[in-house]
Amino acid sequence: MKFVNNFGFQMSIFFRKTFHDFPKILTKSLIHKIKEHKILNFFWQVQIDEIKKKMSKIIKKPKNQ
Repeated sequence: MKFVNNFGFQMSIFFRKTFHDFPKILTKSLIHKIKEHKILNFFWQVQIDEIKKKMSKIIKKPKNQ
């Protein structure tokens, strides 16, 4: 019976610690995802800008429109 009580106590500590730390873990995860998203957007914007530059050199706009 002592083992069961000890096991229950250990499990209660585990769950208490898990649920106490859960908001912190969730916040860190969301911040990480937002940073990844911003970095990815920046990468694609740089790629798009480079493509636009190259295309503007290839396709010349007429001066008189």
